[in-house]
Amino acid sequence: MAKTAAKKTNIETLSAAGVIPAGYKYLTPAEKAAIEGLSASEVTAIISTKTKLGPRFFKKHASHGMVY
Repeated sequence: MAKTAAKKTNIETLSAAGVIPAGYKYLTPAEKAAIEGLSASEVTAIISTKTKLGPRFFKKHASHGMVY
């Protein structure tokens, strides 16, 4: 019997795509809950947005410690 891979969490998926830095430990419980509450299509849209805007945009506008 083939072993099925465990489904990744939204945080793991976004980390693998480089949207959330790997090993990022500063998400609050509320932020984690909000991220895990996203649908698969919402996660895909976030990854697509990052891909289209590029890493330079995110480095400039979404760095840790920035207040919005």
